[in-house]
Amino acid sequence: MDTRKISILSGILIGATALALLIFKFVSIRKRHTAVDDRFFIPERTYPSFIEIITKDGSELKVNDTSQYNVKKYFSSKIQMYEYIFEENAKCVGFNYKNMNVWKQKEGRDGPYPASIMFYTKNDVIIVDFGKDNTMVYKFKNNEWVPETSSRILLDLDIDIKDNNSDINYNSIYNRDVYIPKAGKYIQSVSHLNNELYSGKAFPDLLDKVIVNNASTPRVVSLNTLDGRNIQVTLN
Repeated sequence: MDTRKISILSGILIGATALALLIFKFVSIRKRHTAVDDRFFIPERTYPSFIEIITKDGSELKVNDTSQYNVKKYFSSKIQMYEYIFEENAKCVGFNYKNMNVWKQKEGRDGPYPASIMFYTKNDVIIVDFGKDNTMVYKFKNNEWVPETSSRILLDLDIDIKDNNSDINYNSIYNRDVYIPKAGKYIQSVSHLNNELYSGKAFPDLLDKVIVNNASTPRVVSLNTLDGRNIQVTLN
C-alpha cells in the first residue's frame, strides 16, 4: 500500500474516532440534562409483603387484590420507594404498612379514592395522591403514622418571582437566588420568562433545591434532584 493510501485511511480513522467521541459526549450531556423515569414495574411475585392494600368490590372488601393496581419501585443510595398505581376504577379504602393501619376511608363515604400511593421505606414517609393536587403525606413519629399535610405538594417554580410564600423559601445569598420548597413539597418544573427550563414530574426527578448563579455570565441554574443529581441549565 502506497503512502498516499495510508494517509487517506489514517485520516478516515481519525475522523471516525473524533465523530464517535463527539456523539458519546453529546449523549452523555443529554443524559445529565434530561429527566429520566428510573422507576420500573416489578412482577407481582415481588410485591412487598409488608404492605396491605384494601380495596372495595361492591360491598366486599379485598386485601391485596392485584388486579386493582400495579407496582413500580425505585432504589438508590438515598431513596427506597414503592409506588402503587391504581386502575382507573379501583376503590382503595385503606392500607396497612408493617401491620399498622396508616389510612382508611371514613365509614359511609364514597371517594375520593387514591390514584397512587408512594411508600418511602428508607425515610418512613408515605404519600397518598388522590389526584387534582389533593395529597396526604404521612410520617412515622413516636411509633405511629401521623398525617403531616394535606395539600398540593408538586410545585411549579418561576425563578423570576423572588419572594417567600406558603410553598417555597426564597433567599438571596452571595449573588445567588436560592429556592427551597417547604417541608413535604417538591418542585416539578422550573420556568424563566414564560419558558420552561425543566420538567421532572416523574420520580425521582422532582427537585428539592434550585439555585440561580447571578454572578456567572451567562447565568447558570443548578437543579438538585431528590436522588442527589445536580443538573446545570444555562440561561440565554
